[in-house]
Formats: sequence, C-alpha cells, structure tokens
Amino acid sequence: MLRPLGAEDGDSTLTFQKPLTRGEILKEISNFGEKNFICDEFAKPHESWQFAPSVSFAAANIMTFIYDGRAEIVSARLELSTECDGTVSRLSVEINDDGTLAEQILGLSKTEWRETLPCGTPLAGKRLYGYQKIIERVLAMALKAPELKSLTWKIYADEAGEPLLFSLSPYDGLEECQLHGRHPYCGKEKVKALLDKYLINSFYYERASWEWDFWEFKSFVTLCGYRGGEKSIMVPEELNGKPVSVIRSRAFAGRGIKRIAIPPTVKITADDAFAGCAPDCEITMMSRFALYKKIYRVIKKLPFCRTTAIFLKECWMETMVKKTSSPFQYLVKRIKKA
Repeated sequence: MLRPLGAEDGDSTLTFQKPLTRGEILKEISNFGEKNFICDEFAKPHESWQFAPSVSFAAANIMTFIYDGRAEIVSARLELSTECDGTVSRLSVEINDDGTLAEQILGLSKTEWRETLPCGTPLAGKRLYGYQKIIERVLAMALKAPELKSLTWKIYADEAGEPLLFSLSPYDGLEECQLHGRHPYCGKEKVKALLDKYLINSFYYERASWEWDFWEFKSFVTLCGYRGGEKSIMVPEELNGKPVSVIRSRAFAGRGIKRIAIPPTVKITADDAFAGCAPDCEITMMSRFALYKKIYRVIKKLPFCRTTAIFLKECWMETMVKKTSSPFQYLVKRIKKA
C-alpha cells in the first residue's frame, strides 16, 4: 500500500494486491502525479478475515472515547475493499459485540445499503477471529493517552490471531459512524455531561473572568485584552492561580482607559500593548509599591486583621494606584457604604 506523504483531503492510497512487474507498478504510480509516498507492507490476515476472492483488504475500524477516566467503544465496523467486474468498491459493515458481522453493508462510494458484497457473498453472522483480543488491546492502549478523548483505530488479526495496528487517527470516520446510526460521542447524555464539566462549569463558572481575555498556559497567563468598563484599572497578578506574565498588543485599545497599573509579575509587554488607550493614559509599574505589598501580606496573616488588610489594600489601590480619590475621600466613601 502506498500512501501520499503529507496527503491532503481527496488524496487516496494505492494498493497492490498481486505481484506486478516494475513497469506496471511505475505506470500505476505515475497516475498520481509527482508525489512522494510512504510504503506500508501488510502481514497476511487471519483466514476468518478473508471473506471472498474479490475482497482485497479488510480491517476493523474501531472508535474509542475517554469518558470519566474510562475508555469506551463508540463504534466498531469492518471496512473492506472489493473488486468485482473491474469496479473497486469501499464497504463498511457493523461488528457486533461478539465479533459477528451485522446484516446490512454500507457502500461508502455511493452511500447505499446492500445485503451482500458486490460479488454476491453475504457477510451477516460471520465471526472475526481474535476480535475480543483486539477490543481488549484497543481499550488498554486508549487509556495510555487519556488526553486524546476520541481516537480511531484501524486494526486486524494476523494469521495467528494477534492484533496488528496499522493506522491511528483522531476523529476519523465520524460520518460513517453516524450513517450506521451510532452517536460519535457515546450519546447525547454524555455529550451534555461533558459540556457541563469542561465548558459550562469549568470555564463559565470556575474559570471565567468577565473583564479579561487571556490565554492560559501551563505555568503562566498571557493577557490579550480588557473588556470591562473601568477607566482606572489594575492588571491582575494572577488569573486561575497562574501569574500574568505577558501582555499582548493593543490589549487595552478602545476602552478609554486613563490609568493602568502593571504588577511585577508581568515580564513581557508587546511594543504596542498600550496602543489605543487615551492620549493622557498613565501607566504605573507596580514594582514601585513592593513595600506596600509586603506590609499588606504581613497584616493579612495577623489574627483578626484580614478585614483591616483588605481595607488598606483597597484604600491603597484607590489612592496610590488608580488615583481616583484621596485617602480622606475614600474613607468617607467607605463609611457611607457601611
């Protein structure tokens, strides 16, 4: 089997099922144009996988999905290539849990259902030798890479019945899976649970920051933009427990911001990070206020002083960083609020 190197959608493989002369092989390859190929050599499959003389290739296409720390089989189907009266057909038939084949065969070229192979051979009820061992092996391998939630394994049994994997890819064959009536992600209920866990709960509730757009990496956060309405702002030292280390270009553009305080955690700022701010925008580097931070941390740790420490921090932010009021004005405002 020859597969085009760096194949794009629409590129197909070239399979030689019988001995050919050098000239015949070169003629077949030349039909593909100027391409580089990867050559795969397949071991002979088990006799139970050789259904008819017209079948040139057969392999199980198994989709796995990781859910709640467990690997599950989404769908399992047998893919076949046949040649009958000079016509090559790609076919797909579901594999039952016990390794037997279903009644209906799906023709992938024309998306048609049939009960036999083009040569007339039925497949319903035929059993694939070594299928249970294949399933066990696939589930065990899927758990070795739980970050890859969905994988498609193309695998078959050799003459001794041992599983042989020859292709592995993410999200391959979703359309065929649905044509066979299978849900590509183990059903609507699990999709809902996944959305709740990874999107709704984890992002919108726990991880959301409605004021800041940011990229979260393994050990730091990159700030992409401010979406709040304040005119005097302080860039947070942390988002989701990770230090804000980078500010991207035009992160504050179009918000009419007058004052921006930058914490010492920020190590890199784009050259135009503050482009688009008000002409008289004041940029303050918080490293100047390291002493105030140390005092705040000390007071915060003292018994019964947490409220006092928070009050002093907010007062310091309003008067020293944002400069929106004097200490007296801030004190009056807090008394009125109380």
